[in-house]
Amino acid sequence: MKIFLYKVLIFAFLVIVLQLLIYSFKPSAVANSVSEGFATNFDNLSSPKDILYFGDSIIERVAATDTDKRTLPQMTSDLVKPLTVAAIAQAASQPDIYLAYSKYIAGRRVKPQAIIIPVNIRSFSPEWDLRPEYQFERERLFLNLAKYPLGVAAYNPLAVFKADQLLNGASADNFNNTPIYIGKHKIALVRDIMKIDSFKYSPEEFKKIIAFEYLQPVSPGHRKIKSLRDIIDCFREYPVNLIFYFTPLDYQTIQENFGPEITAVIKENIRVVKSVLKGPNVKVLDLSYSLPSADFVWKTEGPINEHLGDKGRLSVASQIAKAVQ
Repeated sequence: MKIFLYKVLIFAFLVIVLQLLIYSFKPSAVANSVSEGFATNFDNLSSPKDILYFGDSIIERVAATDTDKRTLPQMTSDLVKPLTVAAIAQAASQPDIYLAYSKYIAGRRVKPQAIIIPVNIRSFSPEWDLRPEYQFERERLFLNLAKYPLGVAAYNPLAVFKADQLLNGASADNFNNTPIYIGKHKIALVRDIMKIDSFKYSPEEFKKIIAFEYLQPVSPGHRKIKSLRDIIDCFREYPVNLIFYFTPLDYQTIQENFGPEITAVIKENIRVVKSVLKGPNVKVLDLSYSLPSADFVWKTEGPINEHLGDKGRLSVASQIAKAVQ
């Protein structure tokens, strides 16, 4: 009986060692289990590219009506050749996951020359900041582990025991019960706005959506601002250029619904965020008011967002390319 038990223990030990070796030499095998597309992002993070381009769905989206089907990173890549560009993109990405990427990159021996980091002012809204599905806790757990030898091998056991939930700073109750304001006037709770049909909404409902996404005040203590500050700190000791750009907003549609005076609200939020984007290797582009409504394609997708047609994407790519060079 003892001999059989010893054999079982030795076999289990060998299986564990084999898994550790496999996962250490091929961590992308584990990354596949994190979320759709994350393995590609992890491979790109680990690749010796000159430029890494972080982003959300804006940098992935191509409209059906576009003549030019290149994504924003592809356009940028063509404009900065012979430099090479790799995209690290996932829908609803925001500064917290960008910070996890940055910490992983900072710990690697080979680093890119530059990192392009979009700042989508909507990611500071309750819609993104407090939404439980947008916390990227699984990706952040994986990247935290990947910084250490054999760390990736611990991901699946920890994920089984829901260790990733320790990184989720949002709850459904808090999200749904958050009040939304226009100025000092409370107009709804988040749960009310989430019930609005994405394709059938009244003018009054559309105004609530805009307020939800763009008009809530951003304070200097906002946790996404802290993440941006920490990203800069990750690279203070390394010659990595950080190019932050505020993504274009369909400001004309926003003004049509609230009047031109609403510009002051959005620009104050941008000012608060921009105030922390400082450092020796930091460049900041404010493209938030750079494009007309005609360059956005959200009307075929549902409520207002920042997705761009090919003309808008090329304009953004051109500005980024100038900053890189």
